[in-house]
Amino acid sequence: MRIGFTLPIGYLAGNVTNEEDMWWQEIFGSVDECFRRLKESGIASVEIKDCREGISPSQLRHSVEAVRDGGLEITVHGWLPKMGTDCRLPPVIQELERALTKHQQEGLIPFTVHSHSTSLERGVEIPHDEPHKRTLYDLSLLSRALAPKSVLAVALELCRHKARRSAGVTFSDVLFMTNEICLENLGLCWDIGHSQANYLGQKDLRLPPDGFVEQVIHAHIHDVGPDGRTHWPVLTEQGYVRDCIDLLKSSGYSGVYNLELSLLRWESSPKECRSHIEASINSMARMLS
Repeated sequence: MRIGFTLPIGYLAGNVTNEEDMWWQEIFGSVDECFRRLKESGIASVEIKDCREGISPSQLRHSVEAVRDGGLEITVHGWLPKMGTDCRLPPVIQELERALTKHQQEGLIPFTVHSHSTSLERGVEIPHDEPHKRTLYDLSLLSRALAPKSVLAVALELCRHKARRSAGVTFSDVLFMTNEICLENLGLCWDIGHSQANYLGQKDLRLPPDGFVEQVIHAHIHDVGPDGRTHWPVLTEQGYVRDCIDLLKSSGYSGVYNLELSLLRWESSPKECRSHIEASINSMARMLS
């Protein structure tokens, strides 16, 4: 049972420029010290966060090298690019592939993407079904462009209900899209914090329907705070998160259980954040034991 942990690309690459990166540095110090502490607590994998269009290729390479040199496996939180008809991969994903190929890792590496969402274009709201169509189109072309030689597998994430409605905010939404495309290198990322928030706030299904869990190739783990905000620390071994993890375990899921925590939402001191991180890892370890 592999426990993973999300860290931002800027911190990993030693390019600390924003408040979140500074908090990670305040809590863990250097990246080497961070990895030492995480491995001692049982973390086996790091998810590189913020791999997106326009990111510096050098920064991307350095983040990959830092994780591999630290003796940890890699997963990636990316984005769903708008694919052209020529199926050419964006330069950032090409650079990511080159960096990952140098560091052999068993099995395909999950590349998590969000589906497209509604927005205003030139002041006019796009049709309600357009995000769904765009997601299917880009998801299919991205997966086909990566197959069969890439080290990456696309993981479509279950998103949270927001004002800008995503095409993938229910279990059935994302399951339908992966089944419709039906490629071996395309699966699901079950974001357990998002599904809990959707259940509590929108009265969506509490747990997924048949067929969903078998498609999961990556899992994001976080709790929901008292105010309904997601990416909260996992401070209890009972309740919703435990029920979801038990379901994954019983299904034979063999991917990473990745803690995806957002420190800036907690309104806690660095010392308190460190304590919450350690408690979350310990809770995960006990749930998976």
